[in-house]
Amino acid sequence: MNYYRRVQFGMGGAMPDTVKKLLIANVAVFVLQMFVGHEMIFYFGLVPRLIWKNYYFWQWFSYMFLHGGFFHIAMNMYVLWMFGSDIERMWGSKAFLQYYLISGVGAGIFYSAVSYHSQIPTIGASGAVYAILVAFAVLFPRRQIMMIFPPIVMQARTMVMIFLGIELFYGISGSSDGVAHVAHLGGALVGYLYMKQGLQLPLSDLKKQWNQWNQRRKQKSMWKHQAELDRLRRIVDDILDKANDVGIENLSKEEQDLLKKASKILKKEE
Repeated sequence: MNYYRRVQFGMGGAMPDTVKKLLIANVAVFVLQMFVGHEMIFYFGLVPRLIWKNYYFWQWFSYMFLHGGFFHIAMNMYVLWMFGSDIERMWGSKAFLQYYLISGVGAGIFYSAVSYHSQIPTIGASGAVYAILVAFAVLFPRRQIMMIFPPIVMQARTMVMIFLGIELFYGISGSSDGVAHVAHLGGALVGYLYMKQGLQLPLSDLKKQWNQWNQRRKQKSMWKHQAELDRLRRIVDDILDKANDVGIENLSKEEQDLLKKASKILKKEE
């Protein structure tokens, strides 16, 4: 992400409370990362395959507080402070925090859906940060921004459109630069849609979709369990048929042990 600074600082004033707390939280987790090491990234970074296969759903939240290095966290926190401050002053702390977290989680879900086989951890607050840039462009479209590199002045909406265009290009081209461009786009999209909803989640729809998904998951698990029981019954029937022919005492030890185990399992299911 390019360096930039504002020509006009909006309402100014002290750093808003939520922006400050988010900065502290991200820096604290980054320091913890340096002591814990790679295991923290594996369990709390965004690994789509672990989410869908092992149900590591907490990663949709935790990944946005991890970062890959000093430059990574410095740039994200700089943008959070620089553009998020005016947004929080306009919306209030609670609405801003909800927007930040929902956009970050949404970016993670979006990325997981697109890259569902990926086993490579994705980390960083960039998805939420891109949502902040989108919100800033919508709220302050004509705010003049001085880019440090390149050193030109442009309106906020123009700058954000350029950034999103770059992310879209790299996302479509399948860039191998190690940056989750799809997550950035996902954060921007979720943030924009959330703003269009008036900063309100359609909770009833989300609850309905969650219940439907959970019901399908339980039904699939039940079918799988029933299929295993049917397979076990067929094996037991084959062994009993053999026992009728040769006598149960002539069954192998393995077959006799299997009958005992199967009997216990099938009794529990009655």
